[in-house]
This record gives sequence, structure tokens and C-alpha cells, in this order.
Amino acid sequence: MSSLVNNLLDMARLESGVVELNRQWQPLEEVVGSALRAVRSTIAGHHIKVDLPEHFLLLEFDVATIERVLSNLLENGAQYTPIGSTISIGAAPGDRGHLQIGVEDNGPGIAVGKENDIFKNFERGKKDSAALGVCLGLAICRAIVDAHGGSIRVEGRAGGGARFVFSIPRGLPPVVDLTADDAVEQRITP
Repeated sequence: MSSLVNNLLDMARLESGVVELNRQWQPLEEVVGSALRAVRSTIAGHHIKVDLPEHFLLLEFDVATIERVLSNLLENGAQYTPIGSTISIGAAPGDRGHLQIGVEDNGPGIAVGKENDIFKNFERGKKDSAALGVCLGLAICRAIVDAHGGSIRVEGRAGGGARFVFSIPRGLPPVVDLTADDAVEQRITP
């Protein structure tokens, strides 16, 4: 019940525009690691594959909300796939200066025609699913990603499963300018 109330409150805040993002420059790998730790009991028994390119060192985003997006997508993948299956997280450059982050599984996939509907409040991919939950996780993901100026979508995978992809603007990371006064001098002692 507590989870339902929290999700409803979060969704109301996100939809009303009351949430103010605390954007900071962060390494993507750290928020992925935090999300994996946050859902470790849910994803236990699944194989997790992480493939993050090293050249995406810093991105400007709200850590708490992007961690929530990743956590929701990981939990969704674990909920709809059998124990022992693989859930993958990856990132690649997108168009218009965005980074695309994908979470994919090898579960039953998404029914044709439901690709947009599952991001609505209280909507489930399969009406007859025995999966637990109140069906707000993907709606919350969409609201968070939208607030970051990005987009989210789902697509079927060849061979089965679903691939959720969200994009956020990459931005231009700050540059550290070390002048002679700021530089650290290394001394070698004999």
C-alpha cells in the first residue's frame, strides 16, 4: 500500500510540473551501479550484462530520478523474465546530441500495438499477466525522461523480449582549466 501511495504521489508531482530536477554532471556508470544495487534483490537470479562506452564520462541529469528510471526498467525486466535469463543495459550516441540508454530482456516482449499504451498510468503490457504491481512504473519513467528533455520507447527484440530505450541530452561537460597556479607540482625525492 505504501508503494502504491508513493507512486501515485510521485506521478501527481511529475505530471503537475512541481518536481524541480537537481541536474548535476555525473558519470553514467555510477547511476547504473546505484540502480543495480537498489534492485539487487529483485534481479537476483538473473544474469546482468552492462555495456557502457567509456567515452560517456559525464552527463548532466538528476541522479535520483534517472536512477529511478533505470530501477523501474530493471525491475520490469526481472518481473517479466524467468530466473536465469539475461537483462542487459547499454548506451550509445543518439541523434540531436542525445545519449540513448537501453535496458533489454528476453521475456515475452510487448504485444503489437501496445508500444505506446504501456507508458500510460495503470496500463500493463498483457492484461492477463500475473505480474505484481500497480502499473505506474513505466508512466513514471516517461514523465521523468520527458522532464529531462528526452524520450522513451519500447521495441520488440529479434528472438523475443523487449528493449526499452530512453534518451537524454548529452550536453557539454565542464572543462577543467588548470593554469600554472592551479597545477599540482610533483616532486621526486631522491
